[in-house]
Amino acid sequence: MLALPTLERQQDGYGKPVLASQDSWAQACHFSRPATAKGLRTLAACGLIHLTPGDNGLVTGKRLASKVRRCSIEEIRSLCPREILERFAPPDAERLADVLNRRGVPWHGETISPHWFTTNTGRIESKEAIYRTEGHNTRQERNRAFVASLKPGEVLLNSDYSAAEPSILCHDLQRLGLLTRPVDPANIYEAILKAASVNRGGAKMLFNPYARRQKTRFISANRDGAKQLFNAIAYSPCRRLVIPQEWDLPPDHFLRDLIPALERYREHLWKHGRDTPDAPRHVVTLTGRRIEHDRKTRMHRGKPIAWRAQGTVADVLLSTIPAILEAEREGRCRFFFQAHDALFVAVPKDSDFNPAAIMEKAADDAGLPLRVKTTPHEHKP
Repeated sequence: MLALPTLERQQDGYGKPVLASQDSWAQACHFSRPATAKGLRTLAACGLIHLTPGDNGLVTGKRLASKVRRCSIEEIRSLCPREILERFAPPDAERLADVLNRRGVPWHGETISPHWFTTNTGRIESKEAIYRTEGHNTRQERNRAFVASLKPGEVLLNSDYSAAEPSILCHDLQRLGLLTRPVDPANIYEAILKAASVNRGGAKMLFNPYARRQKTRFISANRDGAKQLFNAIAYSPCRRLVIPQEWDLPPDHFLRDLIPALERYREHLWKHGRDTPDAPRHVVTLTGRRIEHDRKTRMHRGKPIAWRAQGTVADVLLSTIPAILEAEREGRCRFFFQAHDALFVAVPKDSDFNPAAIMEKAADDAGLPLRVKTTPHEHKP
């Protein structure tokens, strides 16, 4: 399925039959020819594509061409079990980015038009937008800008997956048997906030031992700072993960189990996604999407674990946006904005619509223990 969007765009368009040589299929999905042929047969057996495997009498290059057409949603629903659909059909982030680029983002009562694009992890991000500039890129300022864009009688709902990346990581650590005891991801940020706090110039800060520059060794002692510090540890380019001596942790603290488990997890992903002559280093998200390394860029052990966690969250979150847009077309809400693990939606004050229900169902359907926290914001008199 990785090759289809690329080849469709090069030929007759999305959903149209694609005729390509084995070399073209292999190049488009970055697999060897035998692996590509096997993958096409598997997708055809699962009912996701119609395949004419090189026996149509047409020749492209040196090898007989394979003709492929993706099945429609109706065909898939009638032929394909739900679990196979979820595994092989992650959200098409590029098409969703195109949809968002045709929309605006409410901002202080006006509408701005950021350019959305997809990242290697599958996230949808934007650059050169006002909400990314100094003074406007804080959580508080963003909420004020959105609240200022509410219509009379509306309330802004900020629904986000609580501790999303730690939840994904702890879930997979326990699934692989790399944790010696269960860890509640909801407690991780608070534990780091308590353990890493130091007094610096009369102010409470968090000590980051993995920072490469002195000025980034100390970060704000709040939940966002604890999240930043956890990511700095888990996604560090360092080969070994160690617990800083400066941290005040009792001998039986769960972080003393979690950080060594993260190191073992990084090595597991590094080994199983190793670089080969046929394919670059890669990792597969928990929703079944493959993320590959660009061989022109530097690689380290922190990247596969970051791609797996962030890519999984992106797959689940982006799969909810079509339902939100459908609710918008029905007049039940107004979709404002999507962040890495959050949605911002305006609803009437008397409405029972809540994006949290859609988000939690998407996580449950994917078999992931993600829970949603919704915070309402409204005009204050």
